[in-house]
Amino acid sequence: MKGLSFLSIVSLGLLICCGKKSEPAPAQIFVTGWNENLTLSINNQTRYFRVYQPAGIAANAPVVILLHGGGQSMTEIFETTAGGTRVWTNVADDEKFLLVAPNGFDATTNNANGTNQNWNDCRQLTSSNQGFSNQDDVAFISELIEWTKRSFSVDNTRFYATGVSNGGLMCYRLATELNAKIAAIAPFIANQPDPSECPSPLAAMPMMICVGTLDPLMPFAGGNVAGSNRGSVKSSAETLNFWLAVNGVPITDVVQTNLPNISTNDNSTIVKRLFGGSNPNKEIEFYTVVGGGHNMPSIANPLSPTAQTAVGPQNQDMEGARVAWDFLKRHKK
Repeated sequence: MKGLSFLSIVSLGLLICCGKKSEPAPAQIFVTGWNENLTLSINNQTRYFRVYQPAGIAANAPVVILLHGGGQSMTEIFETTAGGTRVWTNVADDEKFLLVAPNGFDATTNNANGTNQNWNDCRQLTSSNQGFSNQDDVAFISELIEWTKRSFSVDNTRFYATGVSNGGLMCYRLATELNAKIAAIAPFIANQPDPSECPSPLAAMPMMICVGTLDPLMPFAGGNVAGSNRGSVKSSAETLNFWLAVNGVPITDVVQTNLPNISTNDNSTIVKRLFGGSNPNKEIEFYTVVGGGHNMPSIANPLSPTAQTAVGPQNQDMEGARVAWDFLKRHKK
């Protein structure tokens, strides 16, 4: 058993004690750190994902599903140049939750295991949007949740979803279509699709939203994503109003806080507004990054000046992943 985590030992024990007595099913052993090359079959399509298991994780652990941005992958968001998404492994180490990173789909190459992947996030797309997912990603994430429940000792009431850009929009879709399985979401730099190809949400979902006023790709004021041919979205204000209406929270039920301006060199500040704070099942924590671009705020992983030229300025007044976890962990289904 040397090198196995508590969750792996629990999983092995369950299979040995509860499998068929004549021929127990072999256990899948999960190591501390990244577990790679994991797959599920969804609608006859092999889908890929990876799981990060921190050292010292205990039974009944929470689960965070991290969705990469458009044109990225489940591995690229942890590379040295990825910015704030890299911090999620550190947060998992500190807070002892299971981190699950699924891979999107490239419809141009019909590749589910590439590095130029996307999510089917409800935007109304045209034939010129080459590469965008045409897969049933809701079914993929739903089965991924069930697989995680079977494979690890996790808290079934504490599954969370977070993501950036295309991954953030996919969080909104999961809030709509997998509401019964997900306790809260934390989308970054993502506005609600307009028009949306998905059904209207029927139940409240606690969420933390973080958007930048100088985002060159996901327009703060709404409109076409990345200029053209990427569908269109509501403004950040309309996105907030949309989900406040879904959650049944009046816009006047708000507490506003200006975050400390830790970095005076990023030409950026953050305003936090908490709506419906007296009802955790409906609350929305909304962060406006004034002067922020198409990226996660991060102190530990600043983007290079070249990268910020492409995606806009990065705020360095808060660690986005840690703030998101502080919000998510308060909620249970």
